[in-house]
Amino acid sequence: MVHGKSEESLLGAAMVAPPRFTVRHRGRGTLPSWQDTEGDMDNLDDLLLYLADTSPECVATTDAVSLLPSVLGQERHVEAINALLNQRSAELEAARTADTSAPAPACRPPAPQPAGSPFQHGRLLFSQLGLTGWSRRPHIHLLRKSERLLRELRNVDNQKCRETHKIAVIYVALGQEDKRSILANSAGSQMFEEFIAGLAWEVELETHTGFMGGLQRNGATGDTAPYYATSFTECLFHVSTRMPSHSEEAILQKTRHLGNDEVHVVWSEHKRDYRRGIIPTEFCDVLIVIYPLESGLFRIQLDRKPEVPFFGPLFNGAIVGRKILPGLVRATALNASRAKRSMLPYYLNFFEERSQALETLISNHRESSTFEELVGSVYSPAPPVPGGIAPRPAQEPVSRVGSEPPLTSALVDATPQRSPWHPETRNHRADPDSGMAEIELGKADPSPKTLKRLSFKTTVRKASSSIQETIQGLPTAARSHLPVSRTFQTPTTPPDSPAQRFGRK
Repeated sequence: MVHGKSEESLLGAAMVAPPRFTVRHRGRGTLPSWQDTEGDMDNLDDLLLYLADTSPECVATTDAVSLLPSVLGQERHVEAINALLNQRSAELEAARTADTSAPAPACRPPAPQPAGSPFQHGRLLFSQLGLTGWSRRPHIHLLRKSERLLRELRNVDNQKCRETHKIAVIYVALGQEDKRSILANSAGSQMFEEFIAGLAWEVELETHTGFMGGLQRNGATGDTAPYYATSFTECLFHVSTRMPSHSEEAILQKTRHLGNDEVHVVWSEHKRDYRRGIIPTEFCDVLIVIYPLESGLFRIQLDRKPEVPFFGPLFNGAIVGRKILPGLVRATALNASRAKRSMLPYYLNFFEERSQALETLISNHRESSTFEELVGSVYSPAPPVPGGIAPRPAQEPVSRVGSEPPLTSALVDATPQRSPWHPETRNHRADPDSGMAEIELGKADPSPKTLKRLSFKTTVRKASSSIQETIQGLPTAARSHLPVSRTFQTPTTPPDSPAQRFGRK
């Protein structure tokens, strides 16, 4: 057999090399057929060469190498085909020599990842989800930080953020057909313990911080239990052999925990099929029974109530290997629990409940902000203010009465105004053109007196007299053009006085 260096690098030097093949070609005048086809032959190349030999008018070039459908060239084309043939040979050899009777590997919890800065993780997630885009701005809000907000956030964090399931696992030994003998089992066979080890990992109930599934920490329901968890799912298995059965009270408590579960997984080593009514319960909507066979495989019996929708991946009558049995049973049990919950009215998933809580929190503590303020607070946050009190924004100046342009108003606001009692303004004679009154203070520099409270009637009289003087100073022709409605009449009472309000004169 001939092979190149590229095939050696693909399989590795440490692996035992299976039989290898290279590409063989038929004669140019031989038509490829299924009778003379082998695994190391390229039928397409042989067909093109046959057409070029029998029908030369169909060939655009006389170069036989260019007939091959490859952009790599003749040598690399042959090397690629050889590599594919070697890989196929290695896969077939591995499947032939694989031990299908080996038990499934033990299920272990994932290794914890080192935690970094929470703010940095939040900023990276904010950027990677594309939340800084302008199109997402209507859905992103800043919140006013307060004690009430922190308290509501703690309440949201206390809500479960993963879906939880509890599944019953029952062991039936050879010859057991009644409830008492089945629930009295304190241990199972070696195959059953291997199945439980592949189903989930054992946790100490006394120190377990995840989903408890109704079990107690004081040892009344056992010391350990199989537990499985992912980023979105938590599942606790109520295994009958893990719970104590030394007294009638213990067996009664075991019956309650197993009977209240909606999904039952039964490992039966008895010759007869398991009957649903052995453990009487109103629940047990889905029953998955596993029967070990003499061939090393396992037969699956799946029974569900008529109202439960379809689920998988296992089905009734399936034959499963020993290595993949725990994973398939776990996936089927979780899907069965989800299918049963989908029938409940007004049922909300964990993420729907959390979404409603967050929407309520946002509506109560939303703070109006611009897009620039939002992005700046995420990527360039301001340092915390000592004392925990944020500076309040400066209030806008009161607008002046009149028709001053914005630029003039800004310049006037920017000019520092000094009090008449300031030392630099004393004995200062202003320019007559500036409109400022002359300021001369005595040597004693007496303090200014309190302004006298102005009377409304006095103010109105002064205003009316000034307006009348202005009208009297106008020429007679100009005064004749004034409308009658403009004639000023001095009111004797304020506009909001009770006399005018009730029509008194």
